[in-house]
Amino acid sequence: MNDNLFETEKNQNRNWNLFLFNLSFSLLDKNQIILINYSEKNYGSWIIEHTFKRILYDGRDDIFLTQIKNKDEWVNTYAFFKKELTYTLLELSIK
Repeated sequence: MNDNLFETEKNQNRNWNLFLFNLSFSLLDKNQIILINYSEKNYGSWIIEHTFKRILYDGRDDIFLTQIKNKDEWVNTYAFFKKELTYTLLELSIK
């Protein structure tokens, strides 16, 4: 995947949220995942959670977020609106 292919998917894929979920999942270490939730009912919003990190997509507002756990609170590390998100930023924020 590169930024050009990602941009094409972003603009043309009818099921963008599921595409982004699957792509994000593919970039993660599967052994560390403790929660996966994709909800078509909630505008295609989803969450993938590791022990100390989670990746979320708010389908209603088209916001991609990564967070880290600090004590008992989740703190945003990256936040991008759909129009701002590139493959490079996605990969950087997940790793």
